[in-house]
Amino acid sequence: MISVNIPTTLVNELLSNLGVVGEVDKFSLTITNGSQELSVAKTSTLGQKDETINGLKSLTVNGDESIPGIIEITPDVPGYSNTLTNTITTGSSLGLITGNTVGNGSLNVIISSNGIRSIKAVLTIKTSVTPSYSVVSDIIPASLQDVGQSSYNNIDANDGNTSTIVTNIGSEVTTFSNNLDAAVGTRSSGVLDNVSLDIVNYVEQEVRKVTTADIPQSTIDDVTFDITVRKNYTEAIEKLKPFSKVSVKDLEQAVVNIPTSPSTQITPFSPSTDIFGESTKKIKDVHPSAPELWRGSKTDLSIYEFTEVSSVEELIAEFRSMTRDVTEFVTHWTANFNNQGWIGAKEVHELMINRTDTTFNGIGYHYIIKRNGVIERGRPLNVTGAHALGHNKYSIGIAFVAGYNCNSGTTNPDRHLSAESITQSQFNAFDRWVQAFYSVWPGGQAFGHNDTDPTRKSDPGFNVSEYVRVKFGKKNVIAANQGPLSPAQLVLVS
Repeated sequence: MISVNIPTTLVNELLSNLGVVGEVDKFSLTITNGSQELSVAKTSTLGQKDETINGLKSLTVNGDESIPGIIEITPDVPGYSNTLTNTITTGSSLGLITGNTVGNGSLNVIISSNGIRSIKAVLTIKTSVTPSYSVVSDIIPASLQDVGQSSYNNIDANDGNTSTIVTNIGSEVTTFSNNLDAAVGTRSSGVLDNVSLDIVNYVEQEVRKVTTADIPQSTIDDVTFDITVRKNYTEAIEKLKPFSKVSVKDLEQAVVNIPTSPSTQITPFSPSTDIFGESTKKIKDVHPSAPELWRGSKTDLSIYEFTEVSSVEELIAEFRSMTRDVTEFVTHWTANFNNQGWIGAKEVHELMINRTDTTFNGIGYHYIIKRNGVIERGRPLNVTGAHALGHNKYSIGIAFVAGYNCNSGTTNPDRHLSAESITQSQFNAFDRWVQAFYSVWPGGQAFGHNDTDPTRKSDPGFNVSEYVRVKFGKKNVIAANQGPLSPAQLVLVS
């Protein structure tokens, strides 16, 4: 099996956000109210003692409102003095009350259960007049008064049926379930499995390694379901064969090495320390010492590697080895969704070279911060970036895989553009990256794309200049629209 590390810290972070994203409080209140409405329909305070309220007289006394009682409906019920006088109770009414078949007979009183729905239905059936809420409002338990009116309105007057209340509860439960699915996805079974795949969709990552770029997302989602829910490798392999770029044997080997249970891959692993601070990985020669391997959109990805950053020290070494002048960094987001944790530098590069609305010569950013806090190298540092018009010459471009604080497929996603889409792990990694930057360029400038192109760009959704001022005590010497500054100019104005 492949090794997968899904950090506990990120799982906890996503789970803690579900209450907001899934609107748990809202639906909990609505469903609770629905349950209370059912309680209103089935009970009343009549029967706790021998009393008559609004012409409704207790015939049984049990002292417990949860136990059904029997009452007499007298002619003194407000609004019914004429219609109830000399009215005879029929067997059909008793059938409604007791739930049993009762033959018709001549009775000189009207008998009913003490439940609100029974009182409403019996009065309506006997008089063809539906009683107003005021008739029963005084016998609804104090703890249910807030939902008394709505419950009464939803009781069918003709037979006491409460199906409207039940349907409303069912509708709210369905909506809540759909919201939860939208928040964590439905690729696998269970919230924890889906949250795990939101953080590291290792199934998609492994599938894309052995398939062509034109494989539909729907196929990947189906295969993910086959592997993590149905535990059916055979079906998954068959669906991938039309898109495979490796031999059948290699495809089968790749698929059967994918773990079937996402939640079992959760570990105490923390990106802020394990990925970015303790690794002993050697700095790859392609970054930044071999920019000749970079060919923009024509770059041979079998040679050029979008490698991971292992430590602050590694970053500092890279920065110091640069031959290109740098005076600033510009921060971006990639306009991705919360459930696209598999996106990294390679995927951003491929997306840019495959766009049809405009032309990009490959990834324009030098660094990408994935949703789990891993930093990947993009365009080599010694090659001028293509990320901030007018600021590329002297800058390093870094981008969060973020932008839309919702899942892909959400209606009107632009409404969800927000810095809240950036995970805490990403911010932790960003802080360490900035620390390395200032270690090499202590007087460097820090901007967001929203500073360098404020009329058209909103990323990264927060004020980068203010962020570094508060976090690192660093202050820009000029505004973005006054730059960029060359190293010599920066020295003069500092």
